[in-house]
Amino acid sequence: MWGYFIAAFVVIWLAQFYLTFRQMKYYNGMIASMSSRPSGYLGTGIDKRLLGIGTVLLLVTNEAGTVIDAKIMRGVTVFAKFTEAPELMDKNIYELKKQWEAEGASGKKKHPKRAHLMAAQQILAEQKRKNKKGDNKWIS
Repeated sequence: MWGYFIAAFVVIWLAQFYLTFRQMKYYNGMIASMSSRPSGYLGTGIDKRLLGIGTVLLLVTNEAGTVIDAKIMRGVTVFAKFTEAPELMDKNIYELKKQWEAEGASGKKKHPKRAHLMAAQQILAEQKRKNKKGDNKWIS
């Protein structure tokens, strides 16, 4: 009896490792495809929840700060996939950041736009760093 229990536990544990590996490979592939542009900025925002739906947002802006690609992944399991986020396309990253801060995303740990704000802050920090150094490399 205990042998079956232990065997089932090991099988479930191995399945978890495999599915986690597949999701990490999928995520890294998405990052690679979005960062393959000749110029621009890539920002990643992550909102992890202990219990509940987590969010990962990938934003790409051009040099002027206009969002040219946006993908979002929401879910609880390793089966979640990225989908397009058309509501963010062609918007200015500075205006989006101000909007999300006004909604309270910066002060609350459980705010639905927390991942959005994190991605915007990452892009703006990279823009500032690039302007300070003056390099023209792809930033991610």
